[in-house]
Amino acid sequence: MAGSWVPVMYWRFMMAGSWVPVMYWRFMMAGSWIEKLCSLEKKVTLTDSVESNSSPISSSISNYVTVTANATLKLDPTSPYTGETVTLTCSVNSESNWRYNWYKDGTYIPVTQSGRLSITENTLTISSVKVSDKGSYQCHGYQHDRPTSTSTSNQVTITVKALPTATLKLYPTSPYTGEKVTLTCSVNSESNWRYTWNKDGIYIPVTQSGRLSITENTLTISSVKVSDKGSYRCHGNLDDRPTSTSTSNQVTITVKALPTATLKLYPTSPYTGEKVTLTCSVNSESNWRYTWNKDGIYIPVTQSGRLSITENTLTISSVKVSDKGSYRCHGNLDDRPTSTSTSNQVTITVKALPTATLKLYPTSPYTGEKVTLTCSVNSESNWRYTWNKDGIYIPVTQSGRLSITENTLTISSVKVSDKGSYRCHGNLDDRPTSTSTSNQVTITVKGKMPRQGKSTAPTGSDTPVCHTERQRLTTKTHILSQSRGEKPCNLSSLTPAWGGGENAHKTIFMETNDGWIA
Repeated sequence: MAGSWVPVMYWRFMMAGSWVPVMYWRFMMAGSWIEKLCSLEKKVTLTDSVESNSSPISSSISNYVTVTANATLKLDPTSPYTGETVTLTCSVNSESNWRYNWYKDGTYIPVTQSGRLSITENTLTISSVKVSDKGSYQCHGYQHDRPTSTSTSNQVTITVKALPTATLKLYPTSPYTGEKVTLTCSVNSESNWRYTWNKDGIYIPVTQSGRLSITENTLTISSVKVSDKGSYRCHGNLDDRPTSTSTSNQVTITVKALPTATLKLYPTSPYTGEKVTLTCSVNSESNWRYTWNKDGIYIPVTQSGRLSITENTLTISSVKVSDKGSYRCHGNLDDRPTSTSTSNQVTITVKALPTATLKLYPTSPYTGEKVTLTCSVNSESNWRYTWNKDGIYIPVTQSGRLSITENTLTISSVKVSDKGSYRCHGNLDDRPTSTSTSNQVTITVKGKMPRQGKSTAPTGSDTPVCHTERQRLTTKTHILSQSRGEKPCNLSSLTPAWGGGENAHKTIFMETNDGWIA
């Protein structure tokens, strides 16, 4: 394509009072002029005269002249958010009056004052930047009174970011009265933000001397009250320009009363050597660690000793008299320094393990008699009883000769095979605790009690022969029926087998013509 450069020269008047020749080249192509500012790289000899202040000035220039006029473009802010106002300022380090043209991605930008883009002197303003505005921008200046332009400016790039969202986090999420509460407002952005909080839609003014304080992006309530409950939000404001994030999510503070610990003792009245548990309960869904004290003094617990802790239970594996005293507990939250109120008081009183006492009746039974072994424990607790014979546990079935009623073992018809040494002990109904073993009693089974036979009384004696057996009488003398010619038996002369007395146990047997009768 044909074309040629045409030199054009004009004179620029300098403040020193002289005119300096300036030359630029105009290239003619396809019927249009393309101007290019050039530096004079030829030797130019000029002789001309002009009038300045009515005095002729003669100027002869014979040297090389370099003309420099550079445009510089600045972007503010350098990394704008959607909706922000963006300014592009084109500067020329020259005292001349310049007009400016802007280009985006190499294309001239026409500007109308009524749109989002406006020009004031050397500044192009985008009033509310959009993603569509992103791109590479340049500018250059030109003289309004003569065809002179600066070089094209440096390139600046607009990258439009979405306006960040603020995120609000509450800790703890469900606070108790008096706890410290923090509300942290976060913006996922490298910019410097200042933060503002509101409660139930109303801005929260914060004074550092009150219960509320702000450190960077955190609002702290030093000791939360019921009056602090409500819905909270936040947003960020840029430090250096009037730009805010969107409003954060909502968090709700619900203030709960500090829970009370409850302590339970089991068993409530333990015996020496029993396992004792103290269970500390807090009616709350939080995770608590528990601390116990005895008589107002903290109880250190080592898992290897008699004391151990499993979750909310303190266990004394084998209680001693030294463990007696008043106990309390309280709960401490796992994840923050908050404690319950102190629990109720429980008192451990350690009692000596009771002894069982075994009684046999009758003490020297005849074969076939009913025998009872009564096991007694001097204690108010509910006991179940176990018997053993010659050191071996006696199993009892209610359908056999042996039966149990409360604390009594009954042998309904004693046999010689029942003789031996017996002991008993008591077992608590509700826990694995036993008394010490009882004293020993011995069953010796004698042969059958005589029922028939002749007496050794003299022949023809009118005195009936009397024999004794255990039967409770309320009088000293018992007169048998005198039918069939029996003689009365005087009991006063009889000696019972196990002692006398008015209430001696006696059964009277008398020999008659029909045999022995009772």
